[in-house]
This record gives sequence, structure tokens and C-alpha cells, in this order.
Amino acid sequence: MDRTRRIAAFSAALIIAVVTMVMIGLSVDAIRDSVQFSRVMRRIERGDNATSTLLEAGQFARTTSEWQTLMRVAWDLDPPRLWEAVFALAQPAMRRFPEDNRWRYAGALAALRQHDRSEARTLLPLDQGAPADDLEQLLRVLVEIEPDHWERSRDRLSAFLELPSEYTVLRAIAEAETNPSLETYRDAWKLTSVGAYGVNAALEGAAVGDREGVRSLLTHIREAETLPPAERVSAPLYLAVWLQDIDWLFQQLRSLSGARAVEPEVLLLHAEGLIQQGRRQQARRFYRELQQVAPEYDPLAFLNDAAITFQERDGEPAEILREGVRVHPDSAVLRGELAGILTAQDERIAAAQVLGPSLLEHSSGEQRHRDWLLTRAVLGPRRPLSRLESDLWLYLNDNPDADLVARYLARFLAARGDETGMDRLRERYAPGYSEWSTTLHMQHARRTGNYSQAESLMALYPDDSWTARYNRVLFALYHLSLPEVSDSIDELQAWLGRGPDLSQDTYSRAEIDLLLVRVEQQRLAGDAEAALETLNQARRIAPDDLNLASYERLVAPPQ
Repeated sequence: MDRTRRIAAFSAALIIAVVTMVMIGLSVDAIRDSVQFSRVMRRIERGDNATSTLLEAGQFARTTSEWQTLMRVAWDLDPPRLWEAVFALAQPAMRRFPEDNRWRYAGALAALRQHDRSEARTLLPLDQGAPADDLEQLLRVLVEIEPDHWERSRDRLSAFLELPSEYTVLRAIAEAETNPSLETYRDAWKLTSVGAYGVNAALEGAAVGDREGVRSLLTHIREAETLPPAERVSAPLYLAVWLQDIDWLFQQLRSLSGARAVEPEVLLLHAEGLIQQGRRQQARRFYRELQQVAPEYDPLAFLNDAAITFQERDGEPAEILREGVRVHPDSAVLRGELAGILTAQDERIAAAQVLGPSLLEHSSGEQRHRDWLLTRAVLGPRRPLSRLESDLWLYLNDNPDADLVARYLARFLAARGDETGMDRLRERYAPGYSEWSTTLHMQHARRTGNYSQAESLMALYPDDSWTARYNRVLFALYHLSLPEVSDSIDELQAWLGRGPDLSQDTYSRAEIDLLLVRVEQQRLAGDAEAALETLNQARRIAPDDLNLASYERLVAPPQ
């Protein structure tokens, strides 16, 4: 028993001795590393802050505070050495303190600053067991943003919407990218404090006219000091103008310097601010400066200059607008204002010359012909109808493919009952050229008694055309038996009830026309009572239609 105790005591003493030796060894290592760390740090303090020196000190750094000291030295370096040193130090620090995410975040940020997105993604994986904290999520946003490739960046940010709900920051940003609105941008700003999201939220609010909401949001953004400076982006300037917060606008304008202070958009916004203060003369000086330094920037420089000159009555606004049209030949607003002044001065030919070239040269297809008709309507309200008809013919001589103008002329001639004119127009266009030309040819065939030709022409209309179906009913009404007429009207009514692709105006007109052919069928059948009842249905749909009142006298002539 004594022998057993002696063996146990000896073993315990041996273990204590071994542990003591290990502890002494560790202490010696710690002391040695501390001495070496201090020695290298003195070199760093004397100016030897090369990355290799920092890494040498890192070999002897044992505590978190020592690594933080090294990282602070790196942060005080000038780029690009700063990011090179931070990235180099982050690698051993991550291995030394694997549970401390700060070193991983520092390495990811340094990788980003060195344009190494692949390394940054490696350091910021999204497939960890636990969701990333807010800082890691924000860094991951920076990884996916490429300033020169916004479409690609938007696709990557939008993909965050597929992450679990715990990734609050990333999902909010994805929502803002995929569903931009005042609410989604505002949520992204609240979670990230990224001023651009706040400004975008304000712009979305301005787009829907939410003035008070935008004002409140911008107040919070400015208080949080996250608003992008006007030196870098222009949106805050435009928002100040929109809110009519002129003090804030001029506060931002005063912060600008150098070339930025005289950029065209800044000159324009400065003038707008002065206009809102009622300082028209000072505003005009900015508009005229803009006309000198960048006349092509915006037609508003000429438009507002002319408006102020007109109000002040101290110049010729027409001359300012002419110069504006010369610089901005595509500006319909400038041309319209100039034409308006000339028309008011009864210089209609000059006004037409101002409007005409722009409308004809810079429009195309049907829109171009619609513009021409509009020009005629604006400039010629007091011209005789014969002159309007003459103008239509002259335009068609130069533009035979102007389908809209030809259609307008066909209706004009039909309304006047000008059979000679309709025949002249019909000879220019084949039956299948357009629905209106087919109608002209069919009416001529009916007028000359060629009913078989009229019936064959109906085959040229598109199958789903309202005009085609209506004309078939009219043909039946005048050339077929009454039972066949009733069947064709029922077929037309069924087709209209199936909801064809018609505009609301066309559909409403079609309802009236359908009722009127029903009225005519009933009148021809001698059922005046039913005809009047159907006519009243039409009048309930369109009580102001004078044609219906006229038709009532045909159905039930006064006794």
C-alpha cells in the first residue's frame, strides 16, 4: 500500500513537473514573441511601414489588441498600399482568430478595393449555416455592384430575392431593384443608410406627386447625413426645385465649385430657382449664359428666355425662338410656341413653314400624316372648306401613300356628297388598298347598279373587321330578303357580343350602328313601334347624338 502511494505521488509530481515545464516554455515563447513584436513595432514607428514589415510583426502578434494595432497602421497608409497591407494582414489574422469575423470583413473590403471580386466572394459566402450579419450583407452588395455594368449588377442584386427571409438587407435591396417604388427604395435606405436609395425613393415619390412624403423623407436623409452631395449627383438639386425649397437649392448650389458650378444643368437649375423667387431678370441672365456656353443642352434655355422677354416686353421673343428652333430643330415645343406667336400676328404662312418641316421630316408613317392634319386644323380654322379640300389634294399629290390623309379626304367628300370627288379619289386607290378605299369602290358599284361587284368587294375586308361585317349587313339590308337581313344582323350582334378587339370609342359607335340597322330592318318590315323602341335604346346610349333625333323623324314622321 505504501509502495502504491509512493508511485502515485511520484506520478503526480512528474505530471506537475511536465506541466510546469510546458507553462514555463509557453511563457518564455510569449515573452520572446512580445519582445520581438515590440522590436518590429519600433521599426514601424520610425517609418518602416512596408507590408513585409507589418507581416513580420504579425508573426509575433499573439493577442487581438496587437493585431488591431497592426491593422491601424495599415489603415493610416495611403492607397493603394493601404489595401495591399490590409489584405495581407487579414489572411494570418483570420487563421489566428477564425471566430472573429472582423478580419474576414477587412480582407473582403481590401479585395474589393483591389478589384478582386472573386476573392471577396470567397470571403463572403452566402451558404453558411448561419445568416450573415448586416455588415457582411452590405459588403456582399458591394461585391455585386459594377459601376460600368449596371444591367449586370442589377441582375445580381435581384437574385438576392431568392435568399431566405433572414437575409433582411440583401432581400430589401433585391426588392428595390426588382420592384422600384417609394416604399422599396425607402426600406433599402433605412437598412443600408446608402444615400442613393434614399434619393431614389424621393424621386419615385416625386413621380407620383407625393410632395409631403418626399419632403419628410429628405428631411430624415439630410439629418442622417447620408444624402449624396450635389458636387457628385444632381438629383438633390432637382428635388429641391420640385419641392420649391429654394433655400436648400441655393445652399447646394453654393457648395459647388470649379467646372461643376458652371455645368449646363447647374445653370438651368440656378435659373429655375430664381424664377421661383420671382427674379426673372436674373434668371434670364443664366438662360442666356447657357445659350452661349451650351446652346444644344436644353430647349428650355430659349423657351424660358422668350417667355420672360414677352412678359417684360423688352425684346422680340420670336427671334429668340427662331434661334432655338435653329439649334433644336426637333423641338416640337419650340416650333409650336413660335408658330403660335406668328399665327397671333396673322403670319400663317410663316407659321406653317415653322411647323411643317419638323412634322414632315421627323415623323414617320401614319403619325406624320396625323401631324400634318393637326397642323392644318391649327393654322387654318378660318380658311374656307374649299381651301382645306384643296390642301388635302395637294398633300396627296406629293405624298400618295398618306393613307390617313386620304381616309380623311374620303370622309370629307362623303359628308359633302361629292360624288365627283369620290370618283376621282377612287380612281387613285385600288379597292384592296385600305378599308376606306374598298368602301369607296363598293359604294360606287352600288350607285351604278353593279350589285354583284359590290358583293364581291366585301370579300376584301379583313374577316374580323367591323367595317366588313357592317357593310355586309348594309348590303343584305338593301339587296336581300328581310329574313336574311335579320339573320345577318343577329350574326353581327353575336360577333360584337364576343368582345372583338375594338377601341372604346369604336365599340360605342358600333353599338349605335348595330341598333340603327335593326331600326331600319324593322322600319322596312313595317313595324314602326318596334323601330321606335330600338331607336330609344340607341338614344339611351348616346342621348346627345343629333343623328338619332333626325332618324326618329324618318321612322315616325310627324302627323
